[in-house]
Amino acid sequence: MSDDNADKGRCCGSRPNPIVFAIMIIIAGALLFLTMKFTVGTGGQTVINMANLTGSQQPNHIDVYGEAKRSVQPDLMTISFSVSTLNATAKASQEENAARMSSVKDALKGTGIKEENIETVSYDIYPEYISDWICPGGEKICDEQTKTYNQTLSGYRTVHSVSVNIYNVSSGGAITDLVISSGAETVDSIQFSLKDSTRNSVELSLLQNASEAARAKAENIATGIGATLGRPLSASSGYYYYPTSQSNYKDAGIMANAQATPISPGQVDVYASVSVSYGMS
Repeated sequence: MSDDNADKGRCCGSRPNPIVFAIMIIIAGALLFLTMKFTVGTGGQTVINMANLTGSQQPNHIDVYGEAKRSVQPDLMTISFSVSTLNATAKASQEENAARMSSVKDALKGTGIKEENIETVSYDIYPEYISDWICPGGEKICDEQTKTYNQTLSGYRTVHSVSVNIYNVSSGGAITDLVISSGAETVDSIQFSLKDSTRNSVELSLLQNASEAARAKAENIATGIGATLGRPLSASSGYYYYPTSQSNYKDAGIMANAQATPISPGQVDVYASVSVSYGMS
């Protein structure tokens, strides 16, 4: 063999059979496809083929949800009201507002309501203007296009908003009327809810009911699939209720002709929920 032929053999080597090479590519692609099919699902989540798992890999728990509800008579009423005053100066407006609010608070305390149950919600003081369009030169009648926008300071407004908790709900109507007659400008809202002690008692009772409902579901599921229910592995709970409320209940402008305020608190719906994971075999 010549040196040239020897160099060609060392450089290039033998070429693979193209048919064998193509088969190898097809097999590799098929293996990649099968791997992706059984490991990747929609959104990148892992999808497990249950039939391919061994006994030790099979899920061994049941997840259930139980809920309980009760309608409860409210035992806490919260009235929100405002005292609003307008005066030529900010100081005069504040002083008048303070005097009127003091009168309302004294009236409330006279019914047995404690100072700690009266709370300021907001306190604002701001200039108030009268806005209009005027004719040039003080004329009363002129072309609309010649009018100019004008603001005149009418005084300073002080608004003090307060909420008061009433634990004797049956007296709520009388206290609502008292708030207006003793100096408040408006009763902004009335809300019915539960005292802390009542809420805690109802919560504990409902959580027990919800837990019993969750266990009953788990037992039925285990029986239905031929499994034995085990001990709880984890649990979480939730509790909520929505106080009832009324808005724009009464204002001083219609107080003179109004009858005594009737109070109808209705009932508050209270809910508790429990999520439990039980072992099974």
